[in-house]
Amino acid sequence: MEKTEHPKVFISYSHQGEEYERRILQFANKLRNQGIDANIDLYEESPVEGWPRWMENEIKKSDFILVVNDQSYYKKIYDENELGNGINWEVNILYQHLYDQNSKNDKIIPVFLSESDKEFVLTPLKPFTFYNVSDGLDFDKLYWRLRGVKKNKKPSLGELRPLEEKEQKFMFFSSPIDMEKWDKAEWKGIVYLFPKDSNDAIMGLFFNDYKEGQEIFKSWKENVIGQSSDDYITVDFIEPPFPKDSWIYKDSDVNNGNGYFVHIGPNVDKALERSETANLNLEQVLLATISRYRWMPEINNSINRREFMRRFKISKECWIMPMSVITGKEMSMENIIFDQNLSIRMSNVNFKQGDKLTTQDLSRTVLNNPVN
Repeated sequence: MEKTEHPKVFISYSHQGEEYERRILQFANKLRNQGIDANIDLYEESPVEGWPRWMENEIKKSDFILVVNDQSYYKKIYDENELGNGINWEVNILYQHLYDQNSKNDKIIPVFLSESDKEFVLTPLKPFTFYNVSDGLDFDKLYWRLRGVKKNKKPSLGELRPLEEKEQKFMFFSSPIDMEKWDKAEWKGIVYLFPKDSNDAIMGLFFNDYKEGQEIFKSWKENVIGQSSDDYITVDFIEPPFPKDSWIYKDSDVNNGNGYFVHIGPNVDKALERSETANLNLEQVLLATISRYRWMPEINNSINRREFMRRFKISKECWIMPMSVITGKEMSMENIIFDQNLSIRMSNVNFKQGDKLTTQDLSRTVLNNPVN
């Protein structure tokens, strides 16, 4: 659908001389002259909120971000000898946006001013359509995309061809993940707690929104009344080594494989048993489910993970509970908050090597490259 309002666009580029900035300014002016509300730092002298905050605000409020890729921009990101503060600030925000959207992107658009700059498109932007805006045809394509106008119109649907009769299958849905609650809570990782006076293994799920995280645990506790939490929830630690040719070892966003995944999903076997109680034949059941996972980088070593594993193997169980940090406080153990009343005892916790996962293992999803 065509956008009736003027689309808001922010242009991110690398400062590298007057001639280049003149071309960037011409590009921004051309967009504005054709009704696109393009903004760029060249229109500002000194924003009152400071450049970092100004850039962040522009990125957040814009409908689209145009990243002007070239060799200078590329080097300031990937060459340690030429790191650019402003560029890195912008790119960190853009990377976070892609990460939060599970690499689904309808906001960040890669462009370049010369065909020779095509090879310097940033790695996380390569899967998406990019435009040489010095080419009139490409500029027009970009312009109509910003306007929300598609080149080709879908025809009306015709009549469906009849299908041959096949064996009927029943879909049975079971998952501990309430997508709406998890999206609101924003799970960011895990925190380990090790009491000194016991061998208890405690794992906190760290949420940006603490109250929503508590709601997740309240639902879990309600669902496991009268049964073990292990019948409902499975926690998998997917540890190195990973498959030798895995993308994990090549991606700096996951610390080039120095770390592990935590995967939370259903107990598949128990879910199938529940389908039988619903009078469904297992041979006719298709199990549908949802799981969540997070990458946990290990910058220095794996001491905390190893200690959690040691304690778990001794007691054969652990406790999981919602955690967060006091609003407005920096991330430190002193500022961690948790709700022990919502803690859940679990023994269905598995420690798996990434290169040993079978195709039937639900947690194998962590090995899929999120960019592809």
